[in-house]
Amino acid sequence: MQVCQSPSPASVERNSAHLYWLDWLRFLAALMVVAAHARGGNWLEWGRLAEASQTKLVAVFFALTRAGTESVLVFFVLSGFLVGGKMIERLIDGTFDLRTYLIDRVSRIYTPLAPALCWSALVAF
Repeated sequence: MQVCQSPSPASVERNSAHLYWLDWLRFLAALMVVAAHARGGNWLEWGRLAEASQTKLVAVFFALTRAGTESVLVFFVLSGFLVGGKMIERLIDGTFDLRTYLIDRVSRIYTPLAPALCWSALVAF
């Protein structure tokens, strides 16, 4: 299903109006997920901290990293919107190519996944 057409002026206009703040929001959501995982594996729970360690700065850190589940949800919703939105845009413009789309998706997923799986297997071994 390959259609070779030049993009419509509407599509060029939409591409120039990229919402970069969505990329940053997705990045912050991913960073929050990493922080939540790091906190759970490396720090004590709030109630087990020494009273001298229960400062306002530590409380802010614990409050920010508590939202791991919500951050995962935000990350996946934004990712679906950004990836799915681009696909819908190309379908409407008649420039969607299934082969190119699948190559793009597989390469984006497996480029970080393959080394992560190898590293995990090595660590587990």
